[in-house]
Amino acid sequence: MIGEDYPDCIDVASNALDELLPLIARCIRQPGKRGGPTVDDRRQICADICGGIWQEFHHTAGTNSDTLLEACEAYWQASGQPPTAAELSGNLRNWKRFLTSNSGKKSEVG
Repeated sequence: MIGEDYPDCIDVASNALDELLPLIARCIRQPGKRGGPTVDDRRQICADICGGIWQEFHHTAGTNSDTLLEACEAYWQASGQPPTAAELSGNLRNWKRFLTSNSGKKSEVG
């Protein structure tokens, strides 16, 4: 995780999310654009989680933060997913559209 230690509760939460994400994804699945690629809801959920945590601590959307983009990628790969940047080029800007799509929304989770 970007070279920093983290609390043990993160592992517990991550394991719980592995079970919860398929249920959430079924509820938010949206049809793709006609003829275009289908949006990967799992990446949107990952970006929403990282972006929500970022907003809690920094009080900004953070969509231009390289640290937040790295956190999205690190969380994605820690969840067992393949790297999103083509040939590990380090181009993490592909997360920006997922972060931007919900940057103005407040979390409904209390």
